[in-house]
Amino acid sequence: MKGSGNEIVDMVGRISITGNIIPQIWYKTITHPSGKPYLEAIVILSDIVYWYRPTEVRDERTGEVIAYRKRFKADLLQRSYADLAQQFGISKREATNAVVALEKIGVVRRHLRTIDVNGTKTANVLFLELVPKALLALTCGEVTPLTFKSDTSHFQKGDLSRSEVTPLTFKRETSHFQKGDLSRSEVTPLTFKRETNTENTTENTTETSTRDRATAPAKAAPEKKGTYGCYGNVKLSDTDLSKLKAEFPADWQERIDRLSTYMDSSGKSYKNHLATIRNWARRDAERGMTPKAQVQAQSTAPARPEMSIDDIMEKHGVDYMTAMEMHFDGTY
Repeated sequence: MKGSGNEIVDMVGRISITGNIIPQIWYKTITHPSGKPYLEAIVILSDIVYWYRPTEVRDERTGEVIAYRKRFKADLLQRSYADLAQQFGISKREATNAVVALEKIGVVRRHLRTIDVNGTKTANVLFLELVPKALLALTCGEVTPLTFKSDTSHFQKGDLSRSEVTPLTFKRETSHFQKGDLSRSEVTPLTFKRETNTENTTENTTETSTRDRATAPAKAAPEKKGTYGCYGNVKLSDTDLSKLKAEFPADWQERIDRLSTYMDSSGKSYKNHLATIRNWARRDAERGMTPKAQVQAQSTAPARPEMSIDDIMEKHGVDYMTAMEMHFDGTY
């Protein structure tokens, strides 16, 4: 056989390329209101058409076509939104919106059925019906324009020629169809509503995708705190108490009681009682006193001249909080 004279063309001609077909006119008849092609709807429609295209059955001896058969098992094509999304690399919502849009322009009808899968009833399985008349209207040049009924998605033929027809457009979710240059008063727009569809695959799996759902990490519940000290006002969690016992094994109880006594008598409160006890322990070490000695000083120390907080700060060179504690402890 004589070639085309172009090496690339001849090589491509020897490659068996099969699959979906997209008529060029669809890029003009299936568009967004901006006029741009609705690509998701176009590729999904091309796949639906592929499944509804018949397979030829030929006679082995003569090679003549003796019958046609369908590619799918049931009376209608069964597809799920998740399958379409995975096949074309789009989100499940985009696949759903595209199928709904195709139904709105009448070229596809959706059916939700209950089927039996290995003895198990599976409800809301999606089946897609292709409407040949509407497909012809979107594809063929001699077809008259398409108009919409308010109650169905079927097309009706008019008397205009193709040159007088403006392509039908629709928005992805909530949009109005536009037709030609008719005034607003002459057109009753069709509005797309977001539809929620429940579906199951024949494998009876739940279509829950991590792409559609972002699972937020659960926050750990704060550890509960118990009350300790001679006045029951020192709040420590079990972890806090374990740390105190490990850090101050000989006098952890005295340190808790000291804080409890101080808060009850002074009316003061602290945000973090563990941190307060540790801070006091550091200052006790600097002054060379134990919590037990501090408590004893509070109860047995003889009366001494009253000093102001400022005087204690100046005398001992300590900060205000330390001076207040020294004033209360009587250790100034």
